[in-house]
Amino acid sequence: MNFIKPLILVSLLGGAALAQSTGPSIMPPISPDAAHVVVPDNMTARLNVQRYTSSPVTLTLTLQNLTGKQQEISSPRDNRQECSFGPMVRVLEVGTRKVVYPPEGAGNVMLCAQDMFVGTIPAGGTIKLERELELPKGDYMVESWFAGYGLGGTIKVPAEAKRLTVW
Repeated sequence: MNFIKPLILVSLLGGAALAQSTGPSIMPPISPDAAHVVVPDNMTARLNVQRYTSSPVTLTLTLQNLTGKQQEISSPRDNRQECSFGPMVRVLEVGTRKVVYPPEGAGNVMLCAQDMFVGTIPAGGTIKLERELELPKGDYMVESWFAGYGLGGTIKVPAEAKRLTVW
């Protein structure tokens, strides 16, 4: 009887850990150590999306380089984002915070091509990353960011979330 209590405890804790680890992540697996991911002060992102639109929805993330020299950025494809280079996106249903995109279960063992997006942002300039999403009718908050390499390390450059209505 004494061995049953530890088994119950382990199964309860293991289930909670499994539930936490299987949900969608908001950041692609760029770096094995999240402590080394930098949100740079000298690079900004701006998300452009029509407030009212029909599907497919076009999202444009504009990265601006605030440094005095050109910067090279790069990003691998992400299997949780339909093998996209970016911009990375998370879409939440307004009022419920239910994650609509990426779909539940995204990030399976599907392999993406191993090529990388490489771009150069001129000093004080910008670069645009564009992407289309098929979304059902509804009201959403769209979160977007660039995750990849730049400024000598692994970076994540988030943009302000935008509200979107698909009719």
